[in-house]
Amino acid sequence: MAQALLNNIALSGIVSLDGILKSDAQGFTRFDPDGFSAEDWPGSALDWHNLMINDSNLASLLRSLLVGSLLVTSPYEFGKWICEDQKEWSDLNRDGKYYVYDPIVLDLDGDGIETVGSRKLSGALFDHDGDGIRTATGWVKADDGLLAVDRNGDGIINDGTELFGDSTLLADGSKAANGYAALREFDSNGDGRVDAQDAHFDQLRVWRDLNQDGICQSNELFTLEQVGVKALNLENKNSNTNLKNGNTLAQIGSYETTDGQTRVMGDVNFEHKPVFSEYAEEVKLTEEQKQAPNLKGTGRVRDLRDAAALSKNLAAVLQSYAQAETRAEQLALLDKLLMEWAKTDPQFDGNADYTLGIEWVNTGSASSGGSAIRPSEESKLTVVDPEWEKKFKTYSDKLNVLNAFTGETSRLFYAGTPKQRQQLLDTIDKTYNGIRNSLYESLLFQTRLKPYMEKLTFKLENDEVSLDFSGIAATFNQVFQHNPEKAFVDLGEFLAYHYTGFWPEGMKLFGEYVDYAKAHDVFDHWCSLLGKTVQDKLSVQSGGDGNDILIGMNLLGGRDILQGGAGDDVLIGGIGNDELDGGAGSDVYEFARGFGRDIIRNHDTGVNKVDKIRFTDGIVQDEVLFARDGNHLLLKIKDTFDQITVVNFFNGDGHGGDQIDVVEFADGSQLDVEDIKALLLKPTEGNDFIIGYESDDTLIGLGGNDVLKGHGGNDILDGGDGDDNLDGGAGNDVLIGGAGNDYIYGGDGDDTINGGTGNDYLEGGIGSDLFVFDKNFGHDQLLEFNPSGKDVNTVFFNNWSKYDFTYSRKGQDLYIVSKHSDDSLKIINFFRESGVNQIDVIKFSRYGQLNVDDIRALTQLGTTGDDELYAYGSKPTYLHGGLGNDQLFGADGNDTLIGGAGNDRLYGGAGNDFLFGELGDDYLDGGSGNDYLYGGIGDDRLYGGAGNDFLFGELGDDYLDGGNGDDRLYGGIGDDILVGGLGNDYLEGGIGNDVYVFSKGHGQDTILEYNPCSMDVNTIRFKDVRANEVVYRKDGFDLVMSGYNGTDSVVVKNFFCSTMHQIEVFEFADKTITRQQLGLDKVGAFAQNGIITTANHMDAIGLYNDDADLFSINFARFADNYLAENDNVNHLNGVQYLFDKGSSKYQNSGNAENAQVTTQVQYLITAMANMSSGHDEALAAPEQIVLTQQDRVISAYWGC
Repeated sequence: MAQALLNNIALSGIVSLDGILKSDAQGFTRFDPDGFSAEDWPGSALDWHNLMINDSNLASLLRSLLVGSLLVTSPYEFGKWICEDQKEWSDLNRDGKYYVYDPIVLDLDGDGIETVGSRKLSGALFDHDGDGIRTATGWVKADDGLLAVDRNGDGIINDGTELFGDSTLLADGSKAANGYAALREFDSNGDGRVDAQDAHFDQLRVWRDLNQDGICQSNELFTLEQVGVKALNLENKNSNTNLKNGNTLAQIGSYETTDGQTRVMGDVNFEHKPVFSEYAEEVKLTEEQKQAPNLKGTGRVRDLRDAAALSKNLAAVLQSYAQAETRAEQLALLDKLLMEWAKTDPQFDGNADYTLGIEWVNTGSASSGGSAIRPSEESKLTVVDPEWEKKFKTYSDKLNVLNAFTGETSRLFYAGTPKQRQQLLDTIDKTYNGIRNSLYESLLFQTRLKPYMEKLTFKLENDEVSLDFSGIAATFNQVFQHNPEKAFVDLGEFLAYHYTGFWPEGMKLFGEYVDYAKAHDVFDHWCSLLGKTVQDKLSVQSGGDGNDILIGMNLLGGRDILQGGAGDDVLIGGIGNDELDGGAGSDVYEFARGFGRDIIRNHDTGVNKVDKIRFTDGIVQDEVLFARDGNHLLLKIKDTFDQITVVNFFNGDGHGGDQIDVVEFADGSQLDVEDIKALLLKPTEGNDFIIGYESDDTLIGLGGNDVLKGHGGNDILDGGDGDDNLDGGAGNDVLIGGAGNDYIYGGDGDDTINGGTGNDYLEGGIGSDLFVFDKNFGHDQLLEFNPSGKDVNTVFFNNWSKYDFTYSRKGQDLYIVSKHSDDSLKIINFFRESGVNQIDVIKFSRYGQLNVDDIRALTQLGTTGDDELYAYGSKPTYLHGGLGNDQLFGADGNDTLIGGAGNDRLYGGAGNDFLFGELGDDYLDGGSGNDYLYGGIGDDRLYGGAGNDFLFGELGDDYLDGGNGDDRLYGGIGDDILVGGLGNDYLEGGIGNDVYVFSKGHGQDTILEYNPCSMDVNTIRFKDVRANEVVYRKDGFDLVMSGYNGTDSVVVKNFFCSTMHQIEVFEFADKTITRQQLGLDKVGAFAQNGIITTANHMDAIGLYNDDADLFSINFARFADNYLAENDNVNHLNGVQYLFDKGSSKYQNSGNAENAQVTTQVQYLITAMANMSSGHDEALAAPEQIVLTQQDRVISAYWGC
């Protein structure tokens, strides 16, 4: 379209800017600028030249087009911030964040409703709400149609009020909730459908937007009969179906065709992008107004020139801005210009109240602003710290501008935390500054720099068109004569924004101005006038498609960025650390002493290109050090800090398109890629870093601590002396460490690795690798990796036999240690269960070889040292540690583990195992299974683990823990600690001061203590039970302790028959009580007034004769029943009462005398028997009263 437009202008003979404006000013602002760019102009000019257009006429035309191109590029450049910077603004939580329009759409061809997304200014623009502004919108495809009614009778559809949606005005003056609500008014007979029986059926139309521009032409409007519609059904349901492209089918219904079919009719929510807009009504401009600067409007503001025509204030500010002669003067007017433009928004409200809230509510409503709250919640959502609210109010002007230019209306913003509030303010600043900066840049060449632009001409030589900047340079120099500061700033901005493309002579001219500024000590001040953005842009030079010479000017700090583009370019970075990119073509990069540290990015896959680095200033090859850093080539000038980095030179082994093809020195000698590659493989006696290529290379380190990387191919790497790092890379490589402590990695492939002497670390990588160890190989470590299990990895001991070594296991590692020399090999993770790190075969030059099973068997033999012995698999295994502090590990079988002498650790693992610590302080863990654990002599720790285990502490102060299961624990001789753990366990402490430990949930355990020595003190310890939680009960000769946790209990066997079976101390979580304190100081004939009671008085036991204390029950306890009396030592004195908890009802004994306990209890029993139903009843003799409802027991005993 652009090309056709320009051709028409050229052929019409209109060559002046004014002529272009008069002919088709709107055309420049309407077509997509992506279809035409400044680079197209010379080619177009040549085409027009070939059409025999007068050359002088053509030159004027080109100049006018170049200046007039601001009408093309500037409006879109100004609007470009919308695409790049709007996201953060759009993501802010605010009212007005979501808004869509929902007209009714008919599927006319039976393939469903089809829509397209909004496409900025190149797609459909439509005035949905009737405000006169057409905005970018999602749209219906041409083969479907919008239901419409031509309300004003002009033969077209003007805006959304003539569609059926939420912009439709109902008869009562309100807006319809959706399209179906709007259509319902056309159902005059109320039968639920709109058809020929209704009064206004014939007024309905269907708009098919055939050219998809959002503008209704008369040939796009059809009657219902023309598109085959018989009736429109009002019945619909919510759909919320995603139609892609940002559009949603909100409600779905149907219509009937004239041929009897039923098709889809739905209410579609169209994506809405109000920032891309244009006014429907054109402003008529005077000739004078047409000369004003112009930019494309966005949102609710018109194009700048049109807006100025309607606003005297804006016109005045715009005129002042256009006449301002300096950058500083224009910047001072910029915010005022932006505000006056925003004030032309029809909805602009300078008194708008902007509020900061703390909570965002997204309702998901398709046709709303996206925030909905109940009235009672409004204050909650808007209460913010007053200081923040005050600060937010200062942003009102910026928010007025943003609302105008985005076409949105947001008054309430949400940010809950101080961090979110600061991010909100930062986003407002960023978006506002985006508009402001774009406004300044886009007006620059229409105002202050326009006089320079008008001096630009074209040269037509040998059928080639080129720009002629001589007039521009002359104008800058004229300005410089009387105002050098202005010329410096103007030229800086002219070059920085380079609307005219790359202008090398302009950069040189600017360099002269820089020299002048430095000589007169004003350079820093002038640079500050330019601003950082311009300074950054001036460091970049782009050469375009021709054969350019780009020279870094070191203008503003020395870091130049030179981009050659297409063509055979020469790039000279000059002083400073520069970045050079020649682009396509055969480029030359010149480098001299003092140029600094430059980076070359030279990606060019052209077949015939030859890119070159050319050293000048007498630099010859002997003065340049070549090195490699990963894929990058480094060229360093000796005895200086100068350096060139060629990025990714070695991609594709030096032929991937990023290489420099030739390095040329001052004496004319050259190196090509293969020369450079060979040069980099040469070793020295120093610390070399050598990387091979995809070929079969030989890399030798000689002396020094070298890094050798084989890369691809079957390479030979020899580190020589020193602590070297060798990496074979891909291929079947040979790696030799030599002397020193080396790190060797084979990489992929079947590698042969020999660490040499020294303490080396070896990794084979993937592949079937061979590790060779000669005499005096040192203390080496080896890690192999075989994830597939298909590789066969081998260790070969040259000049060794298998009898020269001992074999042991520590953790997952295998240790092979020489018996007669200071050599050893650690194979890391050899015993790892997955087997990925195993060595499959260990070979010896004498006496055969060992496989994995052989190694396992050798490492199961105990020694006099500290051993780690392991069983494997489910086969029963016998392990004996012998002397030393050993660790024995069973596996899945029924294993036998004997620690022997020493402090050993035995782990049974799975299976029914036998563990015997023997001599020493041993640790035994049975693991899972029904195990037998014997501590032997020493202070041992035994853990049964899972299963029904037997634990025997034997001789020593032992700790026994049964773990899960029904276990039997025997402490033996010594002061033992016995923990039954979970399950119903049997515990015998044996001789000594034993402690029995219980925690809630331990189960129903049995203790049999044997204490022939009256000096022993045996203890029951409850770790998490309080003293008053326990209920005590005598069962035959046994003491039963229960009530503290469900069915948990401890039975002390024969407690009441012999002092040898008694427990002396009862430890609880809150206190410790002795047997005497508990009243259990005698067996058979107990002390007077003995009492056992509990925390909540669920049970009570009286012991022997008079039991006054038994019934001195604390009335404040939380039992379900209470027995109350006065405090008398041997008698229950007075009336006794039985209470029900939570009830005022009680029963008394009816006897007020001071009587023996048995007498009074009998009175009480009689009274209880007479209680009405629902109360506890006595059903037993005085010795045992059972309160049935709550299972309460009051027991009185007279003897054992």
